[in-house]
This record gives sequence, structure tokens and C-alpha cells, in this order.
Amino acid sequence: MPHRRARSAPASRWAAPLLVALGTLTGLQILRAMFPLLVYVAKDRFGLGSPALGGIGLVLFGLAWFGPGRAAPGRPLDAIARTAIPLFLARLVLQIWPGDPVVTLVVSAAGTVAFLFFLAAVARAASGTPLADAVLAGATADVAIHAVAGTRDLHWGGFGPTVVTLLLLLLGGLAARQALRVPSSPREPARPERASGAALFALGPWLALQLELLGNVARASARTGYETAASGALVAGGLGLATLIVAALSRLPGKWSRGVTLLAAAILAPAVWRLEPAGTFSVAFLPLAQIGAGVLLALALRGSAPTSSRRASIGAAAGAITFLLLVFLHYASYDLPLPGEPIVWSLLAIAALTIAAAAAPSGECPSPSRARLASLAGVAVAATLLPLLRPSAAPDLRERVDSPLRAATFNLHNGFDERGGFALERMLDSLAAEHPDVIALQEVSRGWLANGGADLFELARERLAMAGTFGAATSSDWGNAVFTRVLPVSVERLPLPPRDLPLTRQATVVSVPTTSGPEPLRVIGTHFHHREEDEDIRVQQATALVHALGPSGRSLLLGDFNALPGSRSLSLLGAAGWQDAGAAASPPLPPTYPSRGPVRRIDTILAGDGCSVIASRVAGAWGSDHRAVVAEIRLERP
Repeated sequence: MPHRRARSAPASRWAAPLLVALGTLTGLQILRAMFPLLVYVAKDRFGLGSPALGGIGLVLFGLAWFGPGRAAPGRPLDAIARTAIPLFLARLVLQIWPGDPVVTLVVSAAGTVAFLFFLAAVARAASGTPLADAVLAGATADVAIHAVAGTRDLHWGGFGPTVVTLLLLLLGGLAARQALRVPSSPREPARPERASGAALFALGPWLALQLELLGNVARASARTGYETAASGALVAGGLGLATLIVAALSRLPGKWSRGVTLLAAAILAPAVWRLEPAGTFSVAFLPLAQIGAGVLLALALRGSAPTSSRRASIGAAAGAITFLLLVFLHYASYDLPLPGEPIVWSLLAIAALTIAAAAAPSGECPSPSRARLASLAGVAVAATLLPLLRPSAAPDLRERVDSPLRAATFNLHNGFDERGGFALERMLDSLAAEHPDVIALQEVSRGWLANGGADLFELARERLAMAGTFGAATSSDWGNAVFTRVLPVSVERLPLPPRDLPLTRQATVVSVPTTSGPEPLRVIGTHFHHREEDEDIRVQQATALVHALGPSGRSLLLGDFNALPGSRSLSLLGAAGWQDAGAAASPPLPPTYPSRGPVRRIDTILAGDGCSVIASRVAGAWGSDHRAVVAEIRLERP
């Protein structure tokens, strides 16, 4: 028996951090899967309103109340293994299930509950033991995998993603099996029966920051203009650095905890504030924010103290519901007239995480071994380099646009079909098969958790092999995109009124050279206000466009106008010289929305005075809730 214990000691040392890292990685993937399913299955497909969705979310995340009780019996390592197994099983079903997204929603909800129980077990085991670095290592690996997949979540299918998922789950299963086989040791330090309420609470705001901001590759691309590979390396590298710093600080004396908490918060809050303005300057602040958040999480997790069952349950449920409320606040601010800017949710998350770290009992952890530090450094380096293996897409460009040309406009519905499944690839394949010369896309999200965290602009740019211009309508990560077969000679972004709408709008103006004269062709992509009853707002937006664009000339105005032919807003554009491409069709173009049984033609291509419409048509069902409009356009010589 002594011989078995001697052999199990190193196994215990690697099984625990590996299991925590893989469980964290798996849980983050499940959360990214569940939120869009709630939106596109429960809300859009089955018509559940916001109150019903809120109730479902509160019940689901409120189940975290029972997490400390599930994690309490037995040794902490056993509890981590027991809660990791159902988490891995849910992720397996999520990967291999090919059918109705309703089942995927149920499985992801069950996996979310399993993840909440898993986090409770980790929080208990982390009291007096350095496990925060393992949590951050799992988050770092998740970012690297998400980036190398192009920000497509692995459960959206494909042979490669399935193989990677199965290998990760196999490794997780082996780690769980090894953890359960490790015998107890008389030298094993005592653990509290339950984690402190502060530790359990801290996980909620940290998850919100991680998924929405600090570990979000698509948002990094939207803010910096970098391609996915570079953004993935940037985000993963910053998290890897944060992991190493957290590991190095694990033996920090408890008396220094309060001072370090204040220092970390003082670094985190300004860094997050500076992340919001788009531009490469924000790159310098991302690692600082990641380090600050990681240190606060570690300080909250490492404290140990006797905790009652009730306090532990309150901390777990409060943290989970805080995560839910922070996510809701972020997206509700785009639909409801809430006070403050969307950045407010980030500052609230920072405040909650800081309070949890300050309220946690002071504790100390043993210094990490050299082998552990070397392993963490290896994860950091590998995670930084892995996204760079993603090949860069080379656009297939020409020097000038020929006449006649083909134009298309298409609302992507954020990449999801009417059943709630992710259908972006089908949409882009159908669009590419039309061989358009200019394209306007609407509802192009970049990193929204509610849409699975994908970067639709980068994915479209890679698939279409065209020059792309993103037009941020709201914040820097949601809006329109214009793609052309020719590099633009100029780009302009026009904000549309009113600017106090929760979801603001804009128009993206791209000018490209043509073979039919020296005057370039202007391609304008836009998306008008969506509420059917708010025609007055669309009239404001049309008026602003007419004034900003001047004479229509050699221009194409494409988009989802959310207005019918003959409406006041489209009539105003018509009076300014913009010809509806549908007017040239015989018979008239059919409706474009909703895709299943369309009843309204709200997607339109408008041609300026310097363009003639040869033909136009409405495409079939490509996977979105809208149908695309395609037109053949002749450019008139000046």
C-alpha cells in the first residue's frame, strides 16, 4: 500500500489541475452554446417573451444553490471528479447530436447546471490550494481553440472540431478516473466542508467578464481590426500571462491580500474602460485587464474559513444569478432604454468581483512547483501560438468593377436559422454561389455571447474571399458589412438618427473604381430601424441619408430597410433619385421576410441615377429569417 501511495502522489498533482482546466474549458463552451439557443429557439422559434426567458434563466442559474451541497461530501478532489463527469457527458451529447436544436438547448441547459456544480467543487478545493491558475489555464486553452476554429464553436459541427472535442473529453475522463483512484493521504491538508460564500460568488462576475470581454476573440478583432489569428494570439497570450502571474502570487502573505485587491481593481477598471474605444491602442490594455481580473479571482478563491451550508448556497446562487443579470444587462441595453452606456455592465462586474475578493477570508497557498510553473508556461506559449496556425484568407480581387455587375443584399440574422441552429456556413455558401461583385450584409455580430461569440464579419470575409468593410452600428461589435471584388478607394461611415435609440443605426459607404469611366461606384449598405410601427424614425434615417449622400449618381444603396415599397421612407428615397430594383421586375418581386412564408418585402436594392437595373430577383431560403435580393446592374458612362 505505501508503494501505491508513492505512485499516486504525482498522479494527484497532475490530475487535479488538469481536471479543473478541462472542466473550465468545457463549461465555457457549454455557456457559449446555451445563450444563443435561448434566444433563437425559446424566444424566436417558440415565441417566449423576455419575462418567460428571464424566469427560465433565474430557475436555471438559481440551481447553483444546490452546488455546495453536491460538492461537500468526501475529499475535494473526488468532488471535482464527480461533478466533472456529467459536465463532460453533456458536452459529448452536445457535439454528436445532429438533430433538432430543441434537444441541444435542453442538453446545454443541463450542462450549465453541471458546470455550476463543478465550479462549487473547484471553489471548495481551491481553499488553501493553488487552483485559480488551473481555472485560468482552462480559459486560456478555450480561447486558443476558439480562435483556431475561426470563432466557430466546436459543437457547430465538422470532422475536425468533433475529433478535437472527443480528444479533450477523453483526456478529461482519464483525469477524472485518475482523481477518483487517488487514495487519501494522512498528509492531505484539511479543507472546509464548503467553499466560502465570497469564493462562490466571485465566479459569476469573472465568468461574465471572461465570456463577454477578456476572453472574447471576436470583440478583440472588432476593436483592433486584426484578423482572427492575430486577435486569438493576443487574447490567449494575455490570459496565459495572467495565469503565470496568478501562479507566482499564490504564496502571497495573507496580510497583503487587501492591498493587492485594491491594486488589481485599480488596474482592471481603467483597463476595461480603455478597451471600449475601437483602435489598436486598446491592445495594450487587454493584458492588464486580464491580469487584474485573474488576480481578483485568485484572491477570492484561496481564502478558507468554516462556512455554513446556507451561506455557501447563497454565495453560489448569488454569483450565478449575478452572471445572468450582467449578461442580460449587456444585451438589454441594446433593446431597452436603460440608463448609461453598455460599458456599465463591465464596471458592475468589476465592482462585484472586487467586493468578493475583499470579502474573502485571507489565506495562503503553497508555492507552485517548478514543474507546475513550466507546465503553465507551456500552456501559455502553446495557446499563444496555436491561433497563428489558422491560415489567412487571401481575397480574390480585381483592379476594377466591370459593368454589368451583380449586387446582393442579405440579412444574416446573426448567423442563425429559424429553427435556432447555426447556419452561417449555409448562408455564405449560397451567397458565394451567386458570384456577386458587391454585397451588403446586415446583422453582423462580432463576439456577442447571445450569438455564440462568433465573428461573423471575419468568417464572411474568409468564405467570400472579398474585400470587406465593417460598419459598426452599435458599440464596435454589431452592425453592417460591405464586401466588394475590388479594394475600396475610400470608406465612410454615416451614423443615422436618432442617436438615443438603444440600438443605433448607420450606413457604410464604400467607393470602388470601375471599368466604365473615371467616376467610382459608391456602394452603401444600411439597416433601418426595425419596429414596424416606427415609420417616423425610418423617415428620419432616410432623410439623413439623402442629405449625407447628395445626388444619387453612380451609387447602389442596399439593405434591410424594414419598410415596404411605397412607404414614406422609401418614397422619400425614390424622390431623391433612388430607383427600387424590384420595380424593374416582372412580375413584381415577392416578399423577403420571414423566410418561411414571406409576407413583407423589406430587403431592397436601390440604384442611383448613374445605374440601370437589368434584372432582379429574390433568392430562396438560405438559412436566415430573411431572403436575399440579387440584382444585375449596368453602370452608365458619364
